[in-house]
Amino acid sequence: MTTTRSHHAPIVDYYEQTWIDYKLFWSNRKAHALHAGYWDETTRRHGQSLINMNKQVAEPLNLKPGIRVLDAGCGVGGSSMWLAETFGVEVVGLTLSPTQVKRGNKIARRRGLGDLVTIQLGDYSDTGFADESFDIVWSQEAVCYAPDKREFLREAFRVLKPGGQLGVEDPFRSVRDLSPEDEDLLHAAMDCWAIEDVDTIDEFAAGAAEVGFEDIQARDIVEHIRRSARTVARMAKIATPVNAVAYRLKLRTHWMNQNVIGAKLQSKCYERGILTAGIVHARKPVV
Repeated sequence: MTTTRSHHAPIVDYYEQTWIDYKLFWSNRKAHALHAGYWDETTRRHGQSLINMNKQVAEPLNLKPGIRVLDAGCGVGGSSMWLAETFGVEVVGLTLSPTQVKRGNKIARRRGLGDLVTIQLGDYSDTGFADESFDIVWSQEAVCYAPDKREFLREAFRVLKPGGQLGVEDPFRSVRDLSPEDEDLLHAAMDCWAIEDVDTIDEFAAGAAEVGFEDIQARDIVEHIRRSARTVARMAKIATPVNAVAYRLKLRTHWMNQNVIGAKLQSKCYERGILTAGIVHARKPVV
């Protein structure tokens, strides 16, 4: 189901215009990831950190052949394909971007996953799927784009089967009441990525409880993504002079330019403790 809302257009424009940035400087042919990496004592490479983040979200979930997963805000389906290859699950990925739908399905076919992975155009807050049609709802750095996170949570709860599980990895604000200066910095960074606002981890967990989820487990993982945040900022600093010239010459678009600016601002937000990162797991009760 494709629902047009006012906040959709900038999100689509951002991801379609900045795909080349992610492809060249962040993702890789194995992960196709648009999310942060998870670094611990076993992590040696950037590509490994991207897969490690998938593993952190997957660990408590009952992933096994025969179950059906909704990848909400899937990008080009990097995590969808990792889930299918690793656990043999069927995955439906939802994205607002028509270009990501085409790219994602092409990659899935190339990897021999056409029977397990399907990327579709749709809004994860209004999917159009039948009640209780998924075993797991999965999302990585995508729920942050929902103006009202409870809309996403209500829809996730609706489409999950009784006993179904939710796994979300996302950026979060550290507290609701920031100083005016810190609030301005946070929104300057979020604006660069077409994000209206982010919840605190506690607010998101409370929202999950409010819509009916139970066994809610929320943990802050900011210490494990700092290296990713610093890497993004370092690449942006190196790219800034070339980006500025290219933008003036109209070789880089508005969102490409914003992407470089946002990369530097998000690092400041993490360093100042304005922004954090978290993973939230929850379960729909068995009636």
